[in-house]
Amino acid sequence: MKAINIIFDGPPSHDSGRFVEVETDDGRSINIGEWIERPDEYWALRITELPSDESIELSPPTLGDLLREEMNKANSAPLKHKSNTPPK
Repeated sequence: MKAINIIFDGPPSHDSGRFVEVETDDGRSINIGEWIERPDEYWALRITELPSDESIELSPPTLGDLLREEMNKANSAPLKHKSNTPPK
């Protein structure tokens, strides 16, 4: 099973971060549960079972997803050194 990341906009603390989204390691948003309003005025993201890799419902890629993917490709591509010497 692939990792599932629950994203917040800050670390845990008394003024902890707010929920942002659930995503895969490559930054794709996923839908793995449903929001439930509890009687104690809290909300829960209910995940009834961990999904298999095949059953994870990926949201369509956003512009941010596509840009992140292109940046990752560019950052992992080997650098080409241009020589001042003309080719033979």
